[in-house]
Amino acid sequence: MKQQDLESIRAKAEAALASGDFVVYPAQAKNPGHEYTYWDTERSPSVLDFLGVASKLGIRLITVSQEVFTSRALAGSMEDLREATISRDELREFERELKRFQGYDGFLCVLQFSFTHEGRPYTFHLETPWYSEYLDLIDQVGDLLDTFEDDDDDDDEPGGRFGYLSKN
Repeated sequence: MKQQDLESIRAKAEAALASGDFVVYPAQAKNPGHEYTYWDTERSPSVLDFLGVASKLGIRLITVSQEVFTSRALAGSMEDLREATISRDELREFERELKRFQGYDGFLCVLQFSFTHEGRPYTFHLETPWYSEYLDLIDQVGDLLDTFEDDDDDDDEPGGRFGYLSKN
């Protein structure tokens, strides 16, 4: 099979798109399992470009959502962590990592714009780097809890924040 020069193909396609009457939506490469088409904020970080595409498509309704980080969310994460079966040293390390985020209480951490065109949702999603770190840490805690719950429970039914049901 002949190796294609993707860079030259991309350059030719971009030139054709620029000279034609096209609306270009820079999407993230493949979103398996997602019904949304996410804007590639790495390659095209401007929300104004996203809104420009919506305007060219005749979209009049843009959904805007945001998330503010709260100390309550952090307290819930700490509580979840204490349910994990880990050593005291590991618990202290996770607690220390989580406490790094206390200073972000009240800060905007997620901003999202979306619209629907021909039945398909299109989304521009941004989150702060520190919030991405927080979510990664919470995923690690969730993995610890899932492991603990899987050992305790024979059914695989999802529930709760990390895919487990509270035993309270």
